[in-house]
Amino acid sequence: MRPNVVLYLAVALTASCGEKEKQGVAASDGDTEPGPMVPVMETTGTTTGTTTSTTTGPGTTGTAPTTSTTTGDAGTTGPATTTGETTGAPPADSEGQMCQFNEDCPDTAQFCVFGECRDGTEGDPCEFHEECSAAAPRCIMMVCYDGSEGDPCKTDTDCAEGSKHCVYGKCYDGSEFDPCEFAKDCMDLMSCENNLCV
Repeated sequence: MRPNVVLYLAVALTASCGEKEKQGVAASDGDTEPGPMVPVMETTGTTTGTTTSTTTGPGTTGTAPTTSTTTGDAGTTGPATTTGETTGAPPADSEGQMCQFNEDCPDTAQFCVFGECRDGTEGDPCEFHEECSAAAPRCIMMVCYDGSEGDPCKTDTDCAEGSKHCVYGKCYDGSEFDPCEFAKDCMDLMSCENNLCV
């Protein structure tokens, strides 16, 4: 058993025996011999030894352990220092909090995606467009994107107004030397030659 459990049991036994005496009941069931000594151990700090002590209270038929504290060379340390990194569960008002449903998430990270609360900014995981914020409203390949140049896409609607052409799976604005499949993939008055806007 752990020392603190032994100590707890010893104290509880002592209290129980004392309570029986107050009620006029013998503390032991016919035993007149003292019971075994129970060691009392220090459970916190650093000590140089272990103390065992027993005492016989008035009117008891056995020995009852009492607690005593030994003080040795207990070392102390200063407060822990941090390096700016955080560990453990994230604060309740930030991304990364565990969830099952959107209702489990705070207002600052209102989307529950793959078991974690997210705010839907660009780069956050998603399953649907609705799990992305207005700043990055497109869920492409399970990631929120804003549809800017170079972002992945499936159709032109996945791309933002400034880079509205989806060519070979990426958004482009159709400027000179951008890839293209058709003339519509290029800016006005440009053509698509050899799969490049010119």
